[in-house]
Amino acid sequence: MILTAQSVVIDEFDQHVHFVPEIAEAAEIMATPCVQFFKNKEMLRTVAGVKMKKEYRELIEANKS
Repeated sequence: MILTAQSVVIDEFDQHVHFVPEIAEAAEIMATPCVQFFKNKEMLRTVAGVKMKKEYRELIEANKS
């Protein structure tokens, strides 16, 4: 279910979101779901656990500009 939610949000913000699974591997993330938000190569926030699509949208909207 979370993969579907992430996919939907990623598709909605395709010009502002880049899904890079190699980052999770490099960061040695051991649990899922774990989503890291970056802007200009700086990590803004790590969100762990199942979240609603609304929460992902709000985080992206707040940092789009």
